[in-house]
Amino acid sequence: GGEHHEFSSMYPAFLERSKAEKNNAATRTFHWANEVEKVHGALYQEAIKVLESGKAFAEKDYYICPKCGYTVADAAPDKCPVCGAPGSRFERVS
Repeated sequence: GGEHHEFSSMYPAFLERSKAEKNNAATRTFHWANEVEKVHGALYQEAIKVLESGKAFAEKDYYICPKCGYTVADAAPDKCPVCGAPGSRFERVS
């Protein structure tokens, strides 16, 4: 369910339709969303493993791209790997 469903079923279907309709803006947006949901899914899996292990979560800062939602721990990249936004625009969440 959740994130996995989004990147494995939901967004691929949206992408297929937007391409068929030649809607380039929608295709770009759905592509970004699909890529970001893969990252979110990996972060959720990481959190589940920590919870199941009984260990405490390590405190981390997360950086979020304001353009597409790409999320990364510890430091913003120089450039968003999904949408190309500059890393200086990422928002830190503690």
